[in-house]
Amino acid sequence: TQYYLQVRLKDGKTGYIAHSAVDLVRPADKYFKLIRDAPVLDQPNRWGKKVAEVHSPYYVHVTGVSLSYMRIRMKNGLVGFVNVSALQ
Repeated sequence: TQYYLQVRLKDGKTGYIAHSAVDLVRPADKYFKLIRDAPVLDQPNRWGKKVAEVHSPYYVHVTGVSLSYMRIRMKNGLVGFVNVSALQ
């Protein structure tokens, strides 16, 4: 959901925990080329708010990987998330 992650417990039951209780981003340090313009979101999910936009064909510095989003650090120091479909 927008505010919670669904988890499966060892006993097979289903529960929910807050996004803030889990770190879903694995560290990375790579550069990727943008293949299309993309919004930069404040969270690595579809409910994230747009905080900036990056434009192709420039490169972005990827500092983390989170499911279908990459955490990037922009030249101005802003950190946000871009959908992997925008990167090559």
